[in-house]
Amino acid sequence: MTTTTASNKVCAIFGFGQGIGAAVARKYSKEGYKVAIISRSIDKLQTYEKTIPNSKGFACDVTKPDVINSTVDLIEKEFNNPIDVLVWNAGGGVWKVK
Repeated sequence: MTTTTASNKVCAIFGFGQGIGAAVARKYSKEGYKVAIISRSIDKLQTYEKTIPNSKGFACDVTKPDVINSTVDLIEKEFNNPIDVLVWNAGGGVWKVK
């Protein structure tokens, strides 16, 4: 059985930006989480990767369900752990009700 500690937990922030997204990323990073910062523009994310420890940027268009799914898969593969905390800070998205 694997013990989960903050150092191997993953926080994914969809709709990352310089305000709320950055503040949440810093909070979880400080607590030892690996942090996936997700936005449409990878250029903006590369700057934040340098200033937020344990963070990695991922480009994702949240209006496309297949892109969201592949981004989640990529995050979990990249960090070698499932996402423990998901923050939806995007102004929109695609919602499917079953």
